[in-house]
Amino acid sequence: MPMIRLTVPTGALTKEGRATVRRDLGAVLPRWEGAPDTAFFRAQAWSYPHPGAGNAEQAGA
Repeated sequence: MPMIRLTVPTGALTKEGRATVRRDLGAVLPRWEGAPDTAFFRAQAWSYPHPGAGNAEQAGA
């Protein structure tokens, strides 16, 4: 199953902001993987907004 983990500075997102990020990433991720936009595939995509330490910055390759 596709999964994305987004590291954000601690306190950067409100509770509603975290919910929005999870929902939006969960909808976009299957599209990136080339899956059809169906409830089944959206349910298989996991997204995690993860609080980082202070203003730590991380980059992925």
